[in-house]
Amino acid sequence: MPRISPLKTYLARLLSLIYQDGSVSRSQLVKYTGYSTFLVSKLTDRLLHDGLIREVGVAKSPLGRPPSMLSINPEIGRLVGVHMGTINLRVAVTDMSGNVLAHQIDRSLVQQAPEKSLARMLRVIMATAKAANVKKENISAIGRDRGDNGSKGGSHIVLAEGAFMDQRARQEFRPGQLKDPSRSGRHSSHHGAC
Repeated sequence: MPRISPLKTYLARLLSLIYQDGSVSRSQLVKYTGYSTFLVSKLTDRLLHDGLIREVGVAKSPLGRPPSMLSINPEIGRLVGVHMGTINLRVAVTDMSGNVLAHQIDRSLVQQAPEKSLARMLRVIMATAKAANVKKENISAIGRDRGDNGSKGGSHIVLAEGAFMDQRARQEFRPGQLKDPSRSGRHSSHHGAC
């Protein structure tokens, strides 16, 4: 099993905190993490250099120089959220900050033709991405709510190289691309709600 470096762990923790807060200062990151001011400064410099975060202004400060505020760079990727219920299929494309770029609601085929529901979902994802002017290779991840009987669980289909996928999705998706199963002659073997 590959070992995760401490640097990647620190960077991931900062990214998570910045994402959760929306906008945060370096001093707040020091307080939240317990990391030294020096370490937070070096880590945020790296994230800024890599384009993962950006400075979005300054906070009010009663003393001294006002701190720069940091947020996730919304342009680093695009996300797709999918909810497939028994009646409706809902798809939204967002930037990395969660701003909705496009959304569509279509009829779900889960009850009438479950073997065609995944193909329908893919077509609606592609149409919604097109409406948002997003190419499929710019989609960083797809999150799917199971939508079965009020289940709060969901699953994630990540489309980057080395990605992880749930078993049903693995049959229809390859890392780095979306594939329409109706064109390949392969259909999902799952015949329940997705």
